[in-house]
Amino acid sequence: MTIDERIKYFNPFTEIEKHTTVLPHWEQPDATYFVTFRLADSLPRRQLDDWKRERDAWIEVHPRPWADEIEREYHERFSATIERWLDVGHGSCALRNTTFAHSVGDALNHFEGSRCVQHAWVVMPNHVHALFTLLNCIICTICCTLGRAIRPVASTQSPESKVRSGNGTTLIA
Repeated sequence: MTIDERIKYFNPFTEIEKHTTVLPHWEQPDATYFVTFRLADSLPRRQLDDWKRERDAWIEVHPRPWADEIEREYHERFSATIERWLDVGHGSCALRNTTFAHSVGDALNHFEGSRCVQHAWVVMPNHVHALFTLLNCIICTICCTLGRAIRPVASTQSPESKVRSGNGTTLIA
C-alpha cells in the first residue's frame, strides 16, 4: 500500500468533531493530520505580535467564510510567513541537541500503531513537523504527549499546532 492509499484527507462534507482545549481542534475519524509544533522562543515576540496585529486587521476586512482565492491569499500572506520565520532558526534551537531531538522522536513513536499511523515526521532545530493518521484517538492525546517531550526544552507554554488538509486548508490554527 502506498502512502497516498493510507492517507485520508479532511472531508468538509462528513461529520466533524469540534472541541477546544488550549487550541481549537477539528477531528474526523481516520483523518490524516499535518501538525507543526514550535518551541516557545522560535519566533521573536515583537515580530509575532506585529504578525498577529496584521492578521487580525486583515481578517476584520475579510470576514469568514472565505472564497478559495481569499483563503489562498490568507495562507500565502500569513501561514507561509510563519513557516519562513521558523526556518530562519530563531531562538535557542534546542532541538539541535540530539538528546532533546531523540526525546521528541520517542514521543512521536509512542503511539505508533496503537493510536496513530505515522507517515512522516521531522525534528527541526526549533520546530517539529508530523504527518499522521489517528486510530481511535483524539489529536489532543498526541499533542499533549509531544508537548510534554518539548516542554523541558521550551517553556511551560503549550506548543502551537496547525493541521492542514491535503489542499492546504488550515484546520487548527
